[in-house]
Amino acid sequence: MNDYTSLGKFKNAPLIYVLSQIVFDPIPKQISDHVDDFHDAIRDYFPHKIEEQELPLKKNRFEFISRNKKRGVILSDNSLVLHMTEYNDFRDYCNHTRHILEQFMKLIPDNFYYHRIGLRYIDLILPNENLLFERQLKSSFMAHSFPDNMNCQLKHNETLSQYDTEIGSLNLHISQSSGKAILPSNAFPNKLDPPELLTRKSETEGNIGLADIDHYMKKNDVFTVESIMNDFNALHNITKQTFIDIAKNEAIEYWDWESHNE
Repeated sequence: MNDYTSLGKFKNAPLIYVLSQIVFDPIPKQISDHVDDFHDAIRDYFPHKIEEQELPLKKNRFEFISRNKKRGVILSDNSLVLHMTEYNDFRDYCNHTRHILEQFMKLIPDNFYYHRIGLRYIDLILPNENLLFERQLKSSFMAHSFPDNMNCQLKHNETLSQYDTEIGSLNLHISQSSGKAILPSNAFPNKLDPPELLTRKSETEGNIGLADIDHYMKKNDVFTVESIMNDFNALHNITKQTFIDIAKNEAIEYWDWESHNE
């Protein structure tokens, strides 16, 4: 078994949402013929099932939700998604993902190919009495500041940076708003309960920010548990470093990073 590098733990973690997705060849048989067996295999942790159709193609879509409604598995004819609004560390994420993949392998034929794999983290950056938002991320991602005599106040600012990494593509989306954070519509709302941080009212006035890091690879490989887990580990390592690079040292100290490699 491979050793997966942990994200590290924050005592004051800004993370509010994690999503991973695998896109593959359409499953040859109707997925509905197998979904009950798949659900039985993961039911202990994901007892709730929701069945829908994705329009306009009317593709079957099944979502399985955990007892505490903080984690979900979404299965469609050509993709598998694990998303969550709670997150302990990357090792815990890998344990859950591995179990789901092992059960999914029972649905698919030999020499089944996947074509895209991605990992996405969304962080909510709130001001606090010690650190305003502007002191948590590096200035290159901040909105333009006008002189005080112009009396201009920020309403909303966004930066989108796209990078080619050594293994794939990374989209870094930073937004900054006064008042309430504007959440990405392709992630929220969802059927999971919101994270505590998202419902918390900031006790300090100031701008609120989001850091949305979406890292993915294009593939044409045979679907195996080990190949998928190795890809997620590679994606995570670069994503983790990206987050460290955009944050200021005083923010990392406030979030109370405890780096570990369990």
